[in-house]
Amino acid sequence: MRKSLIIIVLSGITIIMLLSILYFYISNKDVYSSYNKINIKDILIQDEEEYLVYFYMKDCYDCRIIEKDFIENTNKLKCNIYVVDLNEWGNVGDAYNWQKHHRDYDKEIGEIDKNGNKVFYTNESESKYIDGNLKDKNNKKISYEIIESDTEYLEKNSNAKLGKIYAMNNTPYIDINIINGEELKIPGVPMLLKVLKNEIKEFYFDYEVLEYFENIS
Repeated sequence: MRKSLIIIVLSGITIIMLLSILYFYISNKDVYSSYNKINIKDILIQDEEEYLVYFYMKDCYDCRIIEKDFIENTNKLKCNIYVVDLNEWGNVGDAYNWQKHHRDYDKEIGEIDKNGNKVFYTNESESKYIDGNLKDKNNKKISYEIIESDTEYLEKNSNAKLGKIYAMNNTPYIDINIINGEELKIPGVPMLLKVLKNEIKEFYFDYEVLEYFENIS
């Protein structure tokens, strides 16, 4: 009996170790290795008139969600696609300043009254930002989140006041007029750029990238 128990325990440990090795291999496998990889400084100097540039990281959860649609649909593209692995040395670029973004673009739209109820200012409402079609300077629909200001939110927006309600802007504003790839501010991954005649014409960030690959026909 004791011998059987030891065998079971050792077998269990072996299985766990094998599963751990398998998980490590899968999680570190770069599914984009067969695509044309470029450095961030070269994103605007490729030979084609029109192409796409996809930014990712191997340990990015959202990038893994996109993998299936990316692989299945990129063969339908009418232009070439290049990939930039931000894990690789030299591809860090300048980080997008999210704190400045929230200070500049988040909007105070109401407050919490003494009874704990939400009170929105005149012409303001939750639906205006969540269900609306508000766009930024790049004509991109803005993704908003309604926030009741607390100490955690104050770390993101130092201009905020406790007890107020904010429409938090989660769509990065990217300057598409850059002339050098190294000037690009990276808000995070996944991110996709459409380049035409060595200029950025469109960009997609986060869930927009998934929607783009899902809708390739």
